[in-house]
Amino acid sequence: QIKDIRERTDDIIEEKRIANEWRFAAIVVDRIGLILFSAIIVITSLTIALRAPYLVA
Repeated sequence: QIKDIRERTDDIIEEKRIANEWRFAAIVVDRIGLILFSAIIVITSLTIALRAPYLVA
């Protein structure tokens, strides 16, 4: 009976460890997406602003 409790506890610990790994992976992917999105917005905004004829003249 104690063996069953220990196995269940080990399973729960393993599930939590795996969940934390997936959470970390999701945070990394989310951060990369944020950086790419921000870079695209900044580059696009600068490109549009610098190509405006009334700013150059």
